[in-house]
Amino acid sequence: FESLISNFLSSRLTQFVKQIDTEKFKVGIWHGEVVLQDLQLRTDCLQGLGSPLIVQGGYIGHLRIRIPWNALTSKPIIIEMEKIHLLLNMGEPMYANKSEDQYAELSKQASIAAAELAKRANAQATSTWKSNLISSILTRVIKGIQLKIEDIHVRFEMTDESTGSLPFAVGAMVSEISTVNDVLHEKMFNVNGVAVYWDCRITPTSCADMDIAQQKALFRSWADEEDEVSSAHEDEEGDLFYMAPTKDHSTAHQYLVRPFDL
Repeated sequence: FESLISNFLSSRLTQFVKQIDTEKFKVGIWHGEVVLQDLQLRTDCLQGLGSPLIVQGGYIGHLRIRIPWNALTSKPIIIEMEKIHLLLNMGEPMYANKSEDQYAELSKQASIAAAELAKRANAQATSTWKSNLISSILTRVIKGIQLKIEDIHVRFEMTDESTGSLPFAVGAMVSEISTVNDVLHEKMFNVNGVAVYWDCRITPTSCADMDIAQQKALFRSWADEEDEVSSAHEDEEGDLFYMAPTKDHSTAHQYLVRPFDL
């Protein structure tokens, strides 16, 4: 049963993140906790969704998974992530038939995965009722996973000169997303600090040769942290005095939606 949970989490993570040591990851899972830092996102992680967008750059700053093996049926698996930052560009147009083919392929892969999961469960069970019990527990455990994500920043840059317009960027920022289960065991989402901005006349960004540290510095520059600037003046007698610091709005985003909570 533990291997089913471990394989499920490992397969989902490798769909979105590259250069993961899956064996080391599974060892951490078996010990009940795994902590990973600076995970680089796959550039093709959105293709399976039929999206015309491509990930030019992106990373997960911190990932922590806790599994209470000794109380798995009464306590949830907790997944915590911080700093999910993505830079998106427009890729090739996704025509309807192409998108439908991709969804069909995705559905086929899901069916194969479900069949394989059932096969493994049956192989570990010696009777029908044990197989059903494992399947029921596994479904309940997966549905009960609690998720907490802090500091999400997704930025889309349109740099296609064929549009006849200057390059621009649209970004979405979320301070926190978390899930909780209500009394009926239905999953509810709490979303805080949602904001949407629009930046005109940008300099197009290229992350092709950037490492994680450089990408972090890039997203810090887009964090909209306004600097305080002091100004110096002379009075009528020529004496120098300083004005109180003021906010520098020169690099601030043009907000379409100011931060709010859902």
